[in-house]
Amino acid sequence: MRVRGYLRRLVPPIQREDRKKLYEQLVESSDPDFDFFLFVFLSGTIATLGLLINSPAVIIGAMLLAPLMSPIIGVGLASVTGNPKLFWPALSALLRGAALAILLAILLTLLNGEMPF
Repeated sequence: MRVRGYLRRLVPPIQREDRKKLYEQLVESSDPDFDFFLFVFLSGTIATLGLLINSPAVIIGAMLLAPLMSPIIGVGLASVTGNPKLFWPALSALLRGAALAILLAILLTLLNGEMPF
């Protein structure tokens, strides 16, 4: 029991209002919009070009730009809480974003022979 009290002092519990606000922000960020797909496109392009020129720094930079973490967290939270209203949009965003990145990588790889590098 002493450990539990110590942990509560070290990491205080989240207040109900803050938890609700965080949940609403996560629901909003799990629903894809134009910016989401633009960032997936840009990060996928940067990552693929980084792989083609064999540059780890460029690949890491693309990972920093990728917006897929919000839908992943949304799917996880929806799975834990059993919320289908959050699960399906987050899963849809995750699958569409991953499909866009994979298709873009395939296209850029096929066009690699025409690129100057």
